[in-house]
Amino acid sequence: MRRNQGGTADRARRCHLEDAPGFNRTTGIPIVSIWTTYGPIAEAKRALADVVVAQDAHFRTHSRYLVSLEGVPAATASKGIRITVETHDKGWIARASIHRLFATCIVYDGVVPNLRVKEARNPECVEE
Repeated sequence: MRRNQGGTADRARRCHLEDAPGFNRTTGIPIVSIWTTYGPIAEAKRALADVVVAQDAHFRTHSRYLVSLEGVPAATASKGIRITVETHDKGWIARASIHRLFATCIVYDGVVPNLRVKEARNPECVEE
């Protein structure tokens, strides 16, 4: 049996894994994330869509955005998903962090500085 001596193919594979967003740099173990329509990512996207609806309703009534999600049932009901909201002068952003996954889902509207997502009012998930 021939042992791998750390040749070019092995080094290329290691570099590829280390550059991948799902690579855990602390332990050196690749992480596999499976995104389904019933998993935590889908649940976070649905909760953020509810935040969009709640922000729209609150803005129509009060001419300002919500600063807390206490009155939004979907945003507070999910176990393992933490949703936070920030308001700015001309917009807002909500982030859903999912326990034990290296992903954050984001939705925003208006003008919000330093965003990694491109389309407003559409929940998008990015790996960290």
